[in-house]
Amino acid sequence: VYSLQWETLGQCIYSTKVDQTVVSLSISPTRQHLLVGLASRRVHTPLRPFPMALIYKLVIPAEEKIPDGPFYKPYITPGDQFIYQRRHIDGYLDMPSCIRPNARDCEIKDHDNTMVLLRELQQTNRETLGYVSLNCIRWAPLPGQGMAYATNTGQLNILR
Repeated sequence: VYSLQWETLGQCIYSTKVDQTVVSLSISPTRQHLLVGLASRRVHTPLRPFPMALIYKLVIPAEEKIPDGPFYKPYITPGDQFIYQRRHIDGYLDMPSCIRPNARDCEIKDHDNTMVLLRELQQTNRETLGYVSLNCIRWAPLPGQGMAYATNTGQLNILR
């Protein structure tokens, strides 16, 4: 993720490694989460679920936090408290999925921002025969409204 703010334009803010092809990205309305849509693999077992999207928590140091506003109220979960306590004590996060080990374009070590994998959204092909792949996945415009995704078969699904 690269900055679009004039003072830091083009600077890498977050980076991670994903093992599948990414087809869609969406930053949440609160700017605290990143939704990553994945291309499906052609070879898979029809009744076995496969990952269609990843949800990452964008972790920034406390002094850089976004001020509270009508649409940017921080969403705090018990897991977030653990993350910040862990960051405060150790100075870094030791979760295996949060830091890209061999960053090329962007060195994570140069800044304190990290991406923590929160959830993997699974998709199954039980209801359709044939190949189904994700075309696009996006957050709804306002916090709490969920997300929507579309597939190559014309399905449009809204998750709340």
